Amino acid sequence: MSTNDRRKYYDKVGRRNTHTHNFAKKVRICMDLFEHYVEDVNIIEQLPQSLVYMMADYPEHYEKGPWQVELYDPIYSHFMSHCPCRITRWNIWYAKVNVSSQYHSEQFLNNNETISDVRAQRWGLANKLGYANFAEMVQHRTMAGGVNHVIEVLETIKTVAYPSAQQELATLQDYANNREFFQGELKVWDYAYYKTQREKDIVGSIADRTIPKTSANPKHPGKPWYDDACDQAIDDRKKSERWFNQHPTQDNLNIFVFFTLTHGGLAGKPNEHLGKNLSLG
Repeated sequence: MSTNDRRKYYDKVGRRNTHTHNFAKKVRICMDLFEHYVEDVNIIEQLPQSLVYMMADYPEHYEKGPWQVELYDPIYSHFMSHCPCRITRWNIWYAKVNVSSQYHSEQFLNNNETISDVRAQRWGLANKLGYANFAEMVQHRTMAGGVNHVIEVLETIKTVAYPSAQQELATLQDYANNREFFQGELKVWDYAYYKTQREKDIVGSIADRTIPKTSANPKHPGKPWYDDACDQAIDDRKKSERWFNQHPTQDNLNIFVFFTLTHGGLAGKPNEHLGKNLSLG
């Protein structure tokens, strides 16, 4: 490559990087401009507490709100998985898929032209190095070895994954119809929510069938001989100990020793030598 060609090549690399940076910048600005506050307490009550905490403008008082939905993850994905209101889910999804689209042209945040510029610069780089397109240039340096091989692998995966995906969608559709008398066809903004709800029901059903409600072998078996008299004996011993600590006389010590020897076994093994030769002198 001549010096002039090398200069042109690096010039294209610089312009491609600039367009790529502008693309990401516009996306970030659009997502930052988006605002949607959830005012329906019924929705908040059905969201995980961790999600409510992340949505709160004041985390130290997250239970009081206000709660704002963002287009950034993890808030976006978690909200779409747990929000019970379909209209709200659609609104959040619609804002997400239209980030930096033609709807933002007035704010100079439309990425349509930026995408065309990035593609043009990529094609120019690939053409300069002798490749038919940018994908061929990238794949030539990877383990795939070429675009055709990647397409073959994807088609192989599709033959197995696509029927499974169709079956999963049909299962979700039946679940939605049976669970909430859902009318119509599930849309993209419904999939995450109903998938999460179905998983909860499955896990809950398995737990109900397999986890016993009470333990068959209690850790601390009851003592049939323990009655109110035992409680009174323990109470007498504790009172005598407190009284002796407040008034350390020989008589009070003897009383404490008496209750300890006679009732100590209720709380633990009594000391058989506690009362022998014990005095305050």
